[in-house]
Amino acid sequence: AAAQQGHTAVVEVLCEAGGEPLLMCVNENDDSCLYAAAQQGHADIAEVLCKEGGMPLLMCVNNNGNSCLYIAAHDGHAAIVEMLLKAGGAALLMLVRNGGTSCLYTAFEKGHTAVVEILEKACKKAGMSQQQIATFKRVMTQEQQAALKLQIAA
Repeated sequence: AAAQQGHTAVVEVLCEAGGEPLLMCVNENDDSCLYAAAQQGHADIAEVLCKEGGMPLLMCVNNNGNSCLYIAAHDGHAAIVEMLLKAGGAALLMLVRNGGTSCLYTAFEKGHTAVVEILEKACKKAGMSQQQIATFKRVMTQEQQAALKLQIAA
């Protein structure tokens, strides 16, 4: 609740007191504290949580397959998207939610131009071609997702 409500000092104290077990707690929808901070646009809290929770927390997805990056992109929080990409890199970028939609897809569909530009730049940095980026903007089948990940890994 502290992450969702924007209480940075409380989050910092809880991180010190509870460590990783507390950071990895989720609600009934499997939303993590980082997900809640990203959804509400609390960049300062998201940054604290990224530092404390690292990749395990960054890579958490809820019961819909939504990551913290996906929800930040969905809600148009450009500063949080940039910070999450810096912390999570290509691994976080490549998470695709249940149903085959990416963070780039949702930002594009919601009309968050600044977020789309940030994500496209990250896609290029991850080694995606323009064609692969175009695929990443659409709803993808599991086969397309797997092929894209293989192409980028090569």
